[in-house]
Amino acid sequence: MISISLDDSDVPTYLIDFIMYHELLHKKIGQKIINGRIYSHTSEFRAAESEFHHYEKAETALNDLARKLA
Repeated sequence: MISISLDDSDVPTYLIDFIMYHELLHKKIGQKIINGRIYSHTSEFRAAESEFHHYEKAETALNDLARKLA
């Protein structure tokens, strides 16, 4: 399930696609444990995430939505 805050006609479809892409990257890349600490958003993860076709646009839209909901 994706957040109910995204169930709005104003939310662009590329943003939903980006969130799904982000979550599937967690499955693909997994986590790194260093000195007992779990890292999910490693440099490898961020590099793969930035390959999303509309990455910058999606990041901006996600940040705008977060500010709107805060």
